[in-house]
Amino acid sequence: GDSGGPLVCNGIAVGVISHGQRGPNTPTAFTKIHNYLRFIDLVKTKDSLLP
Repeated sequence: GDSGGPLVCNGIAVGVISHGQRGPNTPTAFTKIHNYLRFIDLVKTKDSLLP
């Protein structure tokens, strides 16, 4: 499915898709990456320290 795919604006990832359209009158739902940047940076740093 679409879950986990990026929402890209002007070449920059700004969101992650939660779910795509389930029908013609239903929206696609995204989570804003901006709200999770600290967590993402922490995980990236932690992973880079692992052997």
